[in-house]
Amino acid sequence: MNIKEIARVAGVSPATISRVLNGSGYVKEETKKKVMAAVEKNKYTPSLIARSLSGRDSFSIGVILPEVGKKVYSGILEGICRASQPYGYNIVLMNTAGDLKKEHEFLETAENQRMKGLIVAPAAEDDKVTREKLVRLEEQGMPVVLTEGNIKGAPFDCVFGDNWRGAYEGAESLMEAGHKKIAVVRGIGGTKEERERFRGFLQAMEDHGLEVPKEYVIQDGECAEKISRAIGGLLEGDMPPTAVFALDGCGTAGCMRCLGKRGLIVGEDVGFMGFDDQEIFEQLGFRLSVVERDALEQGKETMRLLQERFDEKDGERRRGKRVMVPCRLILRGSASMKTVTESARKRRLAGKKEGK
Repeated sequence: MNIKEIARVAGVSPATISRVLNGSGYVKEETKKKVMAAVEKNKYTPSLIARSLSGRDSFSIGVILPEVGKKVYSGILEGICRASQPYGYNIVLMNTAGDLKKEHEFLETAENQRMKGLIVAPAAEDDKVTREKLVRLEEQGMPVVLTEGNIKGAPFDCVFGDNWRGAYEGAESLMEAGHKKIAVVRGIGGTKEERERFRGFLQAMEDHGLEVPKEYVIQDGECAEKISRAIGGLLEGDMPPTAVFALDGCGTAGCMRCLGKRGLIVGEDVGFMGFDDQEIFEQLGFRLSVVERDALEQGKETMRLLQERFDEKDGERRRGKRVMVPCRLILRGSASMKTVTESARKRRLAGKKEGK
């Protein structure tokens, strides 16, 4: 169907159809819903070529991500694509691999191609060049929405996973299972995400009257082997923790390596809570309890916020809107406390006798 036929079905003018799909000009919410219903029902696909010839931009949305292969970013990308589909946007993916130089080049590409909007997961929150380029794009009329990372000192709209609340609830789950001595493995890089998770963990412990000795905080996050050695030292010490909370995937790998070497069973000898579900551990036989971010919903919310920017009138609202996407707990038994202290001690003693 062409735009005139869709307009007839929706009972509006072709110009109204165009305003809704282009995100330009004011249209009543009721009319907008009627138009989108007609578009979806009839599987109407606008001509991007015609739009690029008649409009100010290519009707493309740039998505700049630092690591597309990582589960959270692939989920965010899928959410963006799903939420953008009804509008017929052309998603242009740019993968920086965490390289700031590439990020700067991609931002210039977005400007040169006059993209309609931009979604960015910044490689660094304190990079001045990225900040200046994004501010310039906003000033030129290209809406920018950040996700999974912030830019210091700039009021961009952002969508984040609620890492603080997720870590708080994960720690509470361990406590509800009976754990009071909980070690924590911090992530590397000192990112906003990592700091929020650690703050959430500490707040949960404080609210329940539990202390976190400094030796219980493991920050050797460079590789799984270092984490494994650090956790092993704790378990073999005078005051071993009964549970470990890993705040990122590297920490989880280190924990599983440590427990595997010592023949300890997760959820029986040592309680465990991780962050972000990873299929590989389940394939290896580990039934891990985790705090899971809804990356798909995060991507959808990011696209919805960008669409909100397209729909608004100039100066209609203040920039810097924040949307927090809740995390959820997936409990598979590894957080439980069955015979942790006694069983772990017996296994460690047996291992020492065998020269392990």
